[in-house]
Amino acid sequence: MHRPASASPCPTVPIDGELTLRVLGDPSLDLVTADGCHHRILGLGKPLALITYLAVAPQHEASREFLADLLWGDDSVSDPLHSLRNVLLLISKQVDATLIESSLSRCRLTRTLPSDLSALSQALGAHDLERAMTIYTGEFLPHFAAPGCRQFEHWCESVRLRVRTDVANAADVLVRQLLDAGRPRDAEVHARRMIEIDPLNQRGRRILLETLIAAGDRMAAITEAALTEQWLEAEEIDPEAATTALLQQARRVRPTPRSSAEALIAERPQDLSAGTDLVGRATEFAAIISAWESARAGTTTMVSIVAGAGIGKTRLLTDVENRLRAQRAQVVSVRALTNERDVLFSLVAALAGELAQLPGAAGVSASTGGVLVGLDSSLSSTFRATADFATSDQVLRRTRALQELLACVAEERTTVLLLDDLHWADDSSLTVLPALFARLTTSRVLVVTASRPGRGAVLADDRTNHLSLAALSVEQIGQLIASIRPLPQLPWSEALVQGIYAASRGIPLFALLALRDAGTRALVRVGESTWECDDPSTLDAGLRDSAALPTALRDLPQRARRALLQLAVAGRGVPPEMLADAAEPSPSLALHEALDALERRALIIRIAELVAVAHDVVAESALAGASDDERRAAARGMALAMLGADDRRWQERGVRLFSTVGTASELAPRLAGFLEGAVLPAGVTVTKALCTWLGESPEQRRLARAVARRLPWSLRIRPFRRHFAGAGVVASLFAVLPVWSATHPKALVDATLIGMAISGDSITRSFAAPITQSDWDASTLLHARAVRLGTLSVANVYTTLTPRLFQRTGQRLAERVYGDSGGSEIEVIDARGASTRLTAAPGDDVPSSWSPDGRFVAIESSRWSTLRHHQLGILDRATGVVRRLGRSDGKEGNGTWSPDGSRIAFNRHFLDARPSQLCVVDIDGEGERCTTGVSSQATNIGWRTPVEFLVAFSADILRVRPDSGWNVATLASDATAATLSPNGRWLAWLAASAPGTAFIAPSNAPVLARRVRWTPGDRPPALLTWGVKGESAPYIERITITSPADSVVIGVPHRFDIAARWSDSTDAPPPHVRWRLGARSDGDIDSLGTLIARRPGTIVVVASAGGWRTTSTRVVAVPAGSHLVRAENWASGLTAWRTFGDPVPTIVQDRRFGDALLNNGDGSYFSGAYSQERFQWASGLAVDAVLSTPVTELQWQTLDLDLRGSDNDQNLVTWDHRTGFMPTIARSSGASCIFSYPGREGVDGLMTIIPMAATRGDTPLQALRISNGEPYRVRLQVFPDGRCGMAVNGAPLFVSTDRFAAHVPLRLVTYGNSWKTRMLLGPLTVTGGVPDDIDWTRISRVIPTAMPSGPARPEAAARNPPPPPAPKR
Repeated sequence: MHRPASASPCPTVPIDGELTLRVLGDPSLDLVTADGCHHRILGLGKPLALITYLAVAPQHEASREFLADLLWGDDSVSDPLHSLRNVLLLISKQVDATLIESSLSRCRLTRTLPSDLSALSQALGAHDLERAMTIYTGEFLPHFAAPGCRQFEHWCESVRLRVRTDVANAADVLVRQLLDAGRPRDAEVHARRMIEIDPLNQRGRRILLETLIAAGDRMAAITEAALTEQWLEAEEIDPEAATTALLQQARRVRPTPRSSAEALIAERPQDLSAGTDLVGRATEFAAIISAWESARAGTTTMVSIVAGAGIGKTRLLTDVENRLRAQRAQVVSVRALTNERDVLFSLVAALAGELAQLPGAAGVSASTGGVLVGLDSSLSSTFRATADFATSDQVLRRTRALQELLACVAEERTTVLLLDDLHWADDSSLTVLPALFARLTTSRVLVVTASRPGRGAVLADDRTNHLSLAALSVEQIGQLIASIRPLPQLPWSEALVQGIYAASRGIPLFALLALRDAGTRALVRVGESTWECDDPSTLDAGLRDSAALPTALRDLPQRARRALLQLAVAGRGVPPEMLADAAEPSPSLALHEALDALERRALIIRIAELVAVAHDVVAESALAGASDDERRAAARGMALAMLGADDRRWQERGVRLFSTVGTASELAPRLAGFLEGAVLPAGVTVTKALCTWLGESPEQRRLARAVARRLPWSLRIRPFRRHFAGAGVVASLFAVLPVWSATHPKALVDATLIGMAISGDSITRSFAAPITQSDWDASTLLHARAVRLGTLSVANVYTTLTPRLFQRTGQRLAERVYGDSGGSEIEVIDARGASTRLTAAPGDDVPSSWSPDGRFVAIESSRWSTLRHHQLGILDRATGVVRRLGRSDGKEGNGTWSPDGSRIAFNRHFLDARPSQLCVVDIDGEGERCTTGVSSQATNIGWRTPVEFLVAFSADILRVRPDSGWNVATLASDATAATLSPNGRWLAWLAASAPGTAFIAPSNAPVLARRVRWTPGDRPPALLTWGVKGESAPYIERITITSPADSVVIGVPHRFDIAARWSDSTDAPPPHVRWRLGARSDGDIDSLGTLIARRPGTIVVVASAGGWRTTSTRVVAVPAGSHLVRAENWASGLTAWRTFGDPVPTIVQDRRFGDALLNNGDGSYFSGAYSQERFQWASGLAVDAVLSTPVTELQWQTLDLDLRGSDNDQNLVTWDHRTGFMPTIARSSGASCIFSYPGREGVDGLMTIIPMAATRGDTPLQALRISNGEPYRVRLQVFPDGRCGMAVNGAPLFVSTDRFAAHVPLRLVTYGNSWKTRMLLGPLTVTGGVPDDIDWTRISRVIPTAMPSGPARPEAAARNPPPPPAPKR
């Protein structure tokens, strides 16, 4: 019986219950009764400590001596074992006599106690993170202290740290899951828990800042940022790089255009939907975040949102934007405006303007810059180019310009385009955007569009995730209301939800407006903790009478109504002072009061320093409720205010708006100053420029011409002024060019060797030796000249060494110790010497090499090793993400990237007795292979080609081929300081025996080495490297799978080819490819791309160049099948054949298989025949024939049977069919599908079947007595992929690697010599398809001695009998 302690939270002392251990927060051993009451049995103390240890320990047991030492080892008690016995006795009496089983040597817990720690572990294991956070009520045995148990306290601390870390990690994951589900408020709660759990870790504070940024809560983000800075200063902690970035971003948070409905009721100046959760849109939100992850991985991703007005498109995009900005994404958000629907290219101009502000935009070409300036003249300050207003191919040129601009921006950083309200977009933009997005394939871009049904679809259906937003259900409307304040459990709550749903029809905007209207009419109000209703009897009728939006607009004060109309005609956010300028003279106080009234009614929002209509439905209602005169007056006032702004963008918008209401006489004087400062290209008239700004409709063209006629003459001829001054400049230029060309001949430099003389800590001299492959002469010296390399010290000289030098741009990788991380970090130094930091993580990061395209860097980092060993990883420069390549515990270094991009070679060393390794690994971490055959002291130099690299060992330079069994060869000896040029073509080294003596040679022919001659009298170089001048090695840009057929036959090998486009625009197969299937159960595919399908259906085949470039294709697997095409038993003679040779073949009788074809070749000429019919093989083609080949002499006896491509029969027409060999009848040779026996003359020929290799000794061919004339069956099988297989007596012996050219028909040919013998070709059949009686996946060397019984396809022969007999020849 349990004896509970006297203190109890429940009214009565229980007699029985279940013991439960609580070790988190407030530790105790409780007795839990059936009604859920907890009665404390034990509190903190050594009895509870003993039970806790046994509950956590493996097998729930420990020795007595260990437990005594654990709990009393530091105490002054004379007998710890005696103390242990006393505690065991106390537990037996006070808790349960059977709980702990104690022997003379050990103690064991007899049953597993339910505990909060085990429940926490189960929740974490099941990824039930919200439950885990609920279970974790505090630290493991907090503040435990007792005399003599220091070891137990140390054990507690280790468990405490582990649990705290696990929970903090779980909270981190949970917060990010909630953010990805669009629940930033719930995420904020758990982010604050993270800080409570681990208050000294900056990660929790960063996560909290992320949640506030994602929620768009600008004030909270700024406040939390200030508190974080105060905490860092008080704790004297240096902020980590990620913390600094978030602190800066928190001050740049855009306030989310939303409001709480609480604010709607309380009439605080907030906007319409803040304070409400994103209800009913979790799936769509998660889909867009998932698309963002795909874009970050390098795949252009597109999402289209289509829904009606007020349904929540803009709110969804806003929450997505906040979430992505919290992740420091590069987001461009653009909305189409109602008043610019008739302005040509207005939306794409706005998009170009936003993109032009991003890093990387300046990298566009001059011609593209001109097109962009022509699209938006305000970009002339960004792109120093003359505006291009050409009208020919306008859509195509602007599409290409935007594509280049977007590619430059996305190259720097993954970019998100959020395009809202595309149903208002102008037609010309809706023509450009689909063409632009169709061109995006490999750019790291996410495009999300939102529009109403029927217009604005700009994304291709086959590449887009289409999302459709439905109206909210009654339950979701209830969730929307409850997200502001919980609804009380009272009958009127249901009436409120039903009433709001009926008034809004489930549209979120209308629901919030109806809720605001209910609050304005005092039907409900927001209480301290819940919604409140003073008179439920009036609620239902009041809600039925609700007309939220019309009522809100009708009840507006006159000044507020005019301000709302001005914002509606503006179509975008404007500065408040612009409204004051546009309005009739009135005190600024009146304007502020009007804006406050609009905000209280949730009709407008504030975005940074701008005010805008809260939703296009509000704008439509405001415009619909105004008269024509009111709308024209509002548009005129706003246009004048925009024209008076200093910003040229506002001026352009004012021009467009004024054109809708102003006359030519009014426009001309206002546009004169604007045109004087505009950038116009030569030859573009002012009228043409005006059409570009005002629009291209007939009315707008007439207006442009009328305005142009009223402009001053000096403006009208302005585009042609430069012609007069330009003539002299052109003449001067043509005079200078010949001189420049004569004095600056173009040098085809293949590489530039740099030598550096070093003294102490400084470089005393530098030399350069340009290398040109065309005039290489190994018999002469290579002269180097002295050069200046700028301020380069010994400390950073190694940044110039290959492969830390990126030859294409001159950028160098360097390492530097930073204070915030306490270790070495990687930075990139450009050609001007400016540095950019790439890493910021605890531990050391050291650069190894560039990827061929410069996007990635192979690094050595200690971040993954508790022993701070350097291990290989890859850094994505665009995202800053670092991923580890291997999983070894060794030290890894000297990583060099293969020139094709697919692999990295590196060294690995171990501290124990394991031998060092030389390894290669694919850049996605797969396919690691290592060897210990090369000395452990060998260091990696670099890749000479994509399939071999060089290493230095002792004084030797070795060539290593990892794909050829780690084949190693010595290229040069007596070498030190060896270095390979960036393009892999040149190898340079210093002589180990003669310091300062340098040699350089083609890397594939070191015997052609030349000695380098330095300037006499100078200190010779001690270090060799390479300059930026020279050709770079090409790398793979993309790979493509090719297949001769769209279908494959189940069980039949099907070979895929793969092609690669390289960066030098050449096409060549990739040297290193991995193959896999989308689903393993679909079949098997080998390293050569040969597929064996196992089941019918669509199969996805994926090929990867080491993870560098990946592609896929789809084929359909179909069951094997075949049909008879021709059955030949020779009974009809040779009517279906054309004979050749001298003498020609004849038909003879054979007692074993009837009629047969005998070739009569006598050794002087072959004798044979070819089929008159040509056979198609797209679905496969099989030829089965019975042969008899008795060999009586070692020469002039042979029989060949083969299939040949036949698409060039002209050669047959001109051949006399008697002399010479049969001519070529195919334009391309294609595959070889041939059976020939004996394979050659002499004894070896008896052991050889062409195309098999010769076999000797105990060979299966000896068991087959084909040389004695026994009949045997041969099959020639052309597969649907164009390859050929050969089988004898049902055993597959050979499958070719080459193929027949696609769509080329085949002829069957037989010929040979029968001198002193009878080489016979018996009955044969030609079958379309691939018969299923041979397993071509199991190539054999064992040939059955017996021929399969019966004809190849007797049932087919019966259905298609041969022609009637004819006289034999």
